[in-house]
Amino acid sequence: MSSSKKDNGKSSPQKESSSYKRSKLEKQTALILKANQFPEWVEEHRFCERRWRFDFAWPDQMVALEVEGGIWKGKFGGHTSGKGFTKDCDKYNTATAMGWRVFRITNTHVKEVSFLEWLRAALEPHIESDPNHDIPIFP
Repeated sequence: MSSSKKDNGKSSPQKESSSYKRSKLEKQTALILKANQFPEWVEEHRFCERRWRFDFAWPDQMVALEVEGGIWKGKFGGHTSGKGFTKDCDKYNTATAMGWRVFRITNTHVKEVSFLEWLRAALEPHIESDPNHDIPIFP
């Protein structure tokens, strides 16, 4: 039974729902996770004392999924600028040092649904694989 939920508050307070807006790419990712019956996840999970959050997380297994949007915006993309890239490195390295396994995906990974295998491997044995289950492709 897969569904999304907001962080239950065990990690740290969440953003108010009125200020949290998922991107189109994050919405597509959530639909794919749900369609493929991934275990329940937490959106915008705050994982440390800093204000850093993961787009999708399975806190009990310390697995996170980050959807990297805006990577083709050149100097205007927050994650691709020198400052933005450095901040992302700080975030991901801190998470890794804490024991998190962070998977970073782009629009291409979402379109090709190629990230599911990585997540399945990380979340096993909590996912019952069905080899006959078709993976939906979302445009």
